[in-house]
Amino acid sequence: MSGYNEQVLADAAAPTLIIVANGPGEIGGWVLPISREVRLRAGRALRLLLVLPPSQFASGTEEAVARESGLFDQIVPPRRCLRLALGLDGLPLGRPAALLHLGGDLWFSRRLARRFAIPAFAFAETPLVARHRRAFREIFVPSERIAALLTARGVEQARLYVAGDPRLDHLPRRTGDSHSYFLPQPTGDSHSDYQAGTSGDAPVAPKRLARVVLLAGSRERIFRLLFPLWAKTAIDLRRLAPEASVTVAVSPHLPGEAVEAVVGPWRARLRAEGITVARETTAAAIAEADLVLTVPGTTTMEVAALPVASLVVLPRVLADVVPFEGLLEWVLRLPPLRRLRRAVVELWARRHPYAALPNRLAGRAILPEVVGQSPQQIAAAAAALLRDEPRRRSIEEALAASAGPRGAAARIAERLLGALLSRPAAAGG
Repeated sequence: MSGYNEQVLADAAAPTLIIVANGPGEIGGWVLPISREVRLRAGRALRLLLVLPPSQFASGTEEAVARESGLFDQIVPPRRCLRLALGLDGLPLGRPAALLHLGGDLWFSRRLARRFAIPAFAFAETPLVARHRRAFREIFVPSERIAALLTARGVEQARLYVAGDPRLDHLPRRTGDSHSYFLPQPTGDSHSDYQAGTSGDAPVAPKRLARVVLLAGSRERIFRLLFPLWAKTAIDLRRLAPEASVTVAVSPHLPGEAVEAVVGPWRARLRAEGITVARETTAAAIAEADLVLTVPGTTTMEVAALPVASLVVLPRVLADVVPFEGLLEWVLRLPPLRRLRRAVVELWARRHPYAALPNRLAGRAILPEVVGQSPQQIAAAAAALLRDEPRRRSIEEALAASAGPRGAAARIAERLLGALLSRPAAAGG
């Protein structure tokens, strides 16, 4: 605690903090951990507003998830956010006030801060914010590496604060030894020919089964294409590693009717193969996993933050629905240009050696990536990685070294409240 109590905040004329973000990963990994820390320090005397900007990365359930948390005094949906940004609607604010950008197009945060004449802050894990640096009083970054990248792009060091990654505060701590499992090794050509134990004739009792989790996405249009691929992959993986526990994790952010339409035709076959389909958040699904299969996106940062060894798959089936940052996404949604999306994806892939965010940020391949593989090939790669414990340990050690310590959400909350309460109540209009 830092002394920010409700009486102090009441005397400061009911200050207001606006958080701008959208997307399931941003809400769960950044917005909720930071908002909890702000509430812990400020109580209900602080007005906490969540503004959801229009976003191609949104699942459509972010408002409901945020409302369920009980943290926010007001939630502004995407259409009203657009009206606010264009000056077509109003939003009463207590003073002093500040804005924190945690996701979505930076234009909305810049525009809202300018319109309401309030200081803006941002959390950034990529160098994209460098072009907008003058719009933000302070930019919170997860690591010294990102700080160095931004400095190289012209961001003043005084504007940067290395806070760590709030996702670490969102994810549960792994309990026990995540590698203390039993996975038999093949002794012959048949996939069913396994020998218990590691040496001698006496079998060794297992501590637990190895757990493999396939993350099926949190956006409906991706889920509809990805789940069938994961179902086929899970079936092949069970046959290659029959003693492994295999779960396909389906996001609770997805509408129930959409899930049933996609999962229903597969349910009986998956059950017969001993494969579980679970409605779980990414955090819950990967908490005790030994290996995760996922696609590029914010989930790659979540597995990195835990950390847990993962195989990142770039399936060609998603090329027509993969979202892009900024204006390009909306241009490619125009009917005459929709057919160009696959070509743009292929061009991007040729220009960028890595797709997983941890690899892009590190500038090297920490998480293994496979591109356009069949379910059989993906399963074979996953089975090989599952049995290669030294390699998985090496991956997790590299991820842990780059993740930094927990406590980022608290550090960001401290900085925000300190800056907010240092401003006179009349400042900013």
